[in-house]
Amino acid sequence: MERESLPSLSSSSEHTTTCHRRHWWWWWGGAPPPGEELVFAMSYMMVTFLLQLPMEYIDGNPVPTVIFHGHPTTFHVFVLGLCASFSGSIGTIELRQREPKLARYYRVFAVGAMAVTLAVFLWAAVPAGFCFLWSLMHAWLPSC
Repeated sequence: MERESLPSLSSSSEHTTTCHRRHWWWWWGGAPPPGEELVFAMSYMMVTFLLQLPMEYIDGNPVPTVIFHGHPTTFHVFVLGLCASFSGSIGTIELRQREPKLARYYRVFAVGAMAVTLAVFLWAAVPAGFCFLWSLMHAWLPSC
């Protein structure tokens, strides 16, 4: 069994042309990553981030105090959306080689669930952000 020798990269003109064409997605062979892998990564990172937030217990259920303070139903919808998008992306990743048509349905489900999840997050985060800015403004400005 012979080993193939690798070409030298120091004087190769092919190396200089391909190095300049690399983008942030170069590990996928020059194409952007598939949508289901982005949904999988975003879902996983959001859940990991949620577990780090301080929680308050409303009716025996933990709710993050930073964004979803006083809105347990919105938080539960957010978590359901995360679960749905994570499940859809796992189904797509598992089925994309064997059943590509079925995997497309899972992909649409995963991306749609992630869009709903992001909309619920923004719906809760934008008013919380404005309240935070309002409190900073009142703390910095002298009262008349």
